[in-house]
Amino acid sequence: MRTVLLALIGGVVGAVLFGLAHNALYARSFGVVQLDQVIAKHMREIAEAEMTDEERQKSGVLFAQALDEVIGELRADGVFLVVSQAVVTSEADYTDIVESRIKELMDERVN
Repeated sequence: MRTVLLALIGGVVGAVLFGLAHNALYARSFGVVQLDQVIAKHMREIAEAEMTDEERQKSGVLFAQALDEVIGELRADGVFLVVSQAVVTSEADYTDIVESRIKELMDERVN
């Protein structure tokens, strides 16, 4: 009887330790981003600004690069982003975070 109890306790402890290690190494949180809103806001800003075609194209390239970098940063932090229109979920909305970080990166690259 004692051997059975020790085996049971050892199995439970092993499972708990495995679960903790797995979560520490591979844990990802999910978040949503309203990508259409982010792109529409950028397009509105370009349309309202006095820019040449070359400046508009450069702004578009900087925006795309900044968006890729922001998504990469969030992925490195363990956040898996999905487009909000593609899913119905109650996960955290990262739209404002993505927009503000894109603005920061674009401002850094322009100046």
